[in-house]
Amino acid sequence: YVLAEFHRVLKSKTGILRIAVPDIHKACLNYVLGRKKFFSKSTIASFDPNASVGGLLANWFYSFRGDNLGNGHVHCFDFEYLKYWLELSGFSNVQKMKYRRSSSIEFTVEGLDMHKNDSLFVEANVK
Repeated sequence: YVLAEFHRVLKSKTGILRIAVPDIHKACLNYVLGRKKFFSKSTIASFDPNASVGGLLANWFYSFRGDNLGNGHVHCFDFEYLKYWLELSGFSNVQKMKYRRSSSIEFTVEGLDMHKNDSLFVEANVK
């Protein structure tokens, strides 16, 4: 519903949606490789240095950084899954982007992208 609403609002063929979501691929890859460092750098989950990598992954999935304001994430995506939902919602030219890199200068300003370590950054155009 949210993606379809973004598409409706961005009616123009020049409309670009930039979205940042927790990157499940990064988290799972670092879990498989046993890299606690990824989880220690997380800005979306708390870090317990005594926890196992499995515990850190579980916390990354279900927790937030402890601000008690409800600012945690609800869903995680990898690129292929997010691309599927964007295309299903009417978007085209779905591209994986890097932190503070964009096809539009407006999306490169400081403070717009957050959670560099944890996030998947994607841009898509209105068909």
